[in-house]
Amino acid sequence: MKVSKEFGFKYTEYSSKEELNSDDIKLVELALKAQESSYSPYSKFSVGAAILLNNGEVSQGSNKRMGRILQAFAPRELLFFMQEPNSLTFQ
Repeated sequence: MKVSKEFGFKYTEYSSKEELNSDDIKLVELALKAQESSYSPYSKFSVGAAILLNNGEVSQGSNKRMGRILQAFAPRELLFFMQEPNSLTFQ
């Protein structure tokens, strides 16, 4: 059975962290902390991500590159987690 799905989101861009509310500032800080565990020896482009779930839990991820193959991509890891059956929703 073929099932077509669509996934998208809207976002707001801010010019500085000070414009965010305290919860969002914490998420930015957690994403920066996750970025510390990123491993990107070739691109030198570290990525960290954090997402707040509706149950109050925060999930974090970071890029991991082994050799020339990207093993884990932080935002994709979080979005993949959210698409699992019976997964928690995010805010």
